[in-house]
Amino acid sequence: MSDKIEKNILKYLELTYGDSETFENEKSIGVNGVCIYHKNIKQVGWTGIVHLDLVRYFGEGKYYTELEKWFSKKYNLEVI
Repeated sequence: MSDKIEKNILKYLELTYGDSETFENEKSIGVNGVCIYHKNIKQVGWTGIVHLDLVRYFGEGKYYTELEKWFSKKYNLEVI
C-alpha cells in the first residue's frame, strides 16, 4: 500500500472515529462501536462496520496494519 493511501486511511480513521467514547476495565479498553483492546494479549478486535467503511471508501483490502497504527498512536498503547 502506498504511503499516500496509508496517510489518507489514518486521517479518515481519526476524522470518523477519533471522538468516539471509550471505556476501560481491568481486562480491556474499548472504543464504542469501533474496537476493543485486550490488555493481556495487546491485540485489538475491530467491528465489522469499521472494515466496511474502509472498503467503501478505499476499496477491497486488508486494513489491519493501518487500524493498529491508528489505535496505537491515538491511545499510546502497544499493539502486537
